[in-house]
Amino acid sequence: MQELHAAKNKKKIAKMLAIGLLSIYSISKVNAIITNDKTITPTEKVIIEDVLEEVKDEIKDPTTLRMSQNGWDHIRKYETYKETAYNLGDGKITIGYGHAEPEKTSTYQVGDKMSKADANKLFIKDVNIAAKGVRRIFKEWKAKGIKMNITQNQYDVLVSLAFNMGIQGLRTSDFIQAVKKGDMNDAAEKLKTVGTNPKFYGLKPRRNTEYDIFTKL
Repeated sequence: MQELHAAKNKKKIAKMLAIGLLSIYSISKVNAIITNDKTITPTEKVIIEDVLEEVKDEIKDPTTLRMSQNGWDHIRKYETYKETAYNLGDGKITIGYGHAEPEKTSTYQVGDKMSKADANKLFIKDVNIAAKGVRRIFKEWKAKGIKMNITQNQYDVLVSLAFNMGIQGLRTSDFIQAVKKGDMNDAAEKLKTVGTNPKFYGLKPRRNTEYDIFTKL
């Protein structure tokens, strides 16, 4: 609750706090937590209660979610079409809409060509693999008794990260551990730098956009 006390934009922080609580608890349990928390001021309680009403219907079981059109458009925007296979210097051959394979085992060689139609088919396949990987993470958590709920926008961002970083990269990140704890404010902050590399200057603006999506209903 300290973040809420110090925040200039209390509604934004309250929204992420509410989403984090609703990701773990029922609406009645969250209301009880807010009511009994003596550190929250009366004004802050009113803000949180208003936000709870706003977000409660937007929180869903991620094991049942599918990518929204906005999510597809976001990934395609940043994974621009490349007709010719190339090596970014990360040990992988990349072609089409961000399709990447390890250089040693890649079916593509630098200089190979791919039509836009074929790139689109591969893009759809790759995004679906990333989406299944995200749902699998939540299914594994659920099997261990960790039941989570998130917004559609948060799911879209998770899939974008899985596509960009790889499912294993997402799974082992500090960002996903914050999500697992239901601390969405901390997760949002970690999102700004997760998987970034100074060598790849396009990642920073991408993460900034994903931060905006993650914190928006």
